[in-house]
Amino acid sequence: MRLVLLLCLLGLIPAVHAASVYKWTDAQGQVHYSQTPPPDFEGEVSERAVDAPKGEGLGEYCAAVRRFAYELAVAMARRVPLADAVSVARSVDKQLLDAGAEEAQLQEVAFFVYGKEPGYRAKQISLQTIASLAETSCRSGNFAMVKGPKSKQAKSEGKRSGSGWFADRGLVVTSLHVVDGASKVTLHLPDGRSVPAQVIERDKPNDLALLSTRERGIPALSVRFDEVGIGTAVFTIGFPHAQTMGVRPKLADGVVSSSAGLRDDPSQYQISVPVQAGNSGGPLVDMQGRVVGVVAAKLRAENMLHATGDLTENVNYAVKAGRLRSMLNMLDEPEPKPTRAQPLDVLARQVEASVVRIVVE
Repeated sequence: MRLVLLLCLLGLIPAVHAASVYKWTDAQGQVHYSQTPPPDFEGEVSERAVDAPKGEGLGEYCAAVRRFAYELAVAMARRVPLADAVSVARSVDKQLLDAGAEEAQLQEVAFFVYGKEPGYRAKQISLQTIASLAETSCRSGNFAMVKGPKSKQAKSEGKRSGSGWFADRGLVVTSLHVVDGASKVTLHLPDGRSVPAQVIERDKPNDLALLSTRERGIPALSVRFDEVGIGTAVFTIGFPHAQTMGVRPKLADGVVSSSAGLRDDPSQYQISVPVQAGNSGGPLVDMQGRVVGVVAAKLRAENMLHATGDLTENVNYAVKAGRLRSMLNMLDEPEPKPTRAQPLDVLARQVEASVVRIVVE
């Protein structure tokens, strides 16, 4: 994995010396914040392609996750410490390892299961339900995928992918970490066509990039440069884990949880919108159809558990649209006037027509 930024900050872990917060990009192009440095990355591809023998695949892999999660849940019920739970469950069910999982994926499932312990102790959730929830999470793109030789499709689609959106005729906004260092950038348009693009502007401090393409027929999204408040309903449309979950656009919605990002970073919002690898660069849209931010990063729950003992889930960040002002000044267009809120399904159809999948080689 590639360490892109080290921020030395105080106070996140009780200690007598400064703690370190790492901002890094994983093999899938997803940005994470953690208090422990990422493991060394030896150049694995960003998206694990599913190219398993006949009769195997995502369904069987996630079924193995369910069985493994159930054994973990039993260990949890018996108050086996989290540090020992993986070894206990692995001795009972080895199918997940046989399906291609690695130690990191086993740990992720363990963090997920043990995060449900309060609900189990309160008799609000059963062991079987915890296992089923783990399988559902797996089918949503978590806990990695079946490993195997890369498929021809995966080879043709390069090393990483992300999302982007048209801000004007021929101009696409995305996250810089999606396209940084790319030798070739391809936009997969809503109508199924693919066109090349070039990076024409970079904003490294804000992790933003502007792309240029010859395509002029895709409608642009309006941008709201002023900040929105806590509780503002927002959503994004993008392409999480495209090689596994498919290349059709996916919607996720939530609210603005905070007007500042990690360590009260004023350039970002904290959002409850669930994001995955591949969502980076997608538009964060309000219920008037205006872009209020650019999806940027997620906080790794397992790293926070290691660092603080607390399982912090669904903490994600987006760069505020105000940070796009200088990049989009060239458009010379007035900021859109406020409009009435619209139903989510209506807005989704409008935004979907302007969002593109970005593949980088």
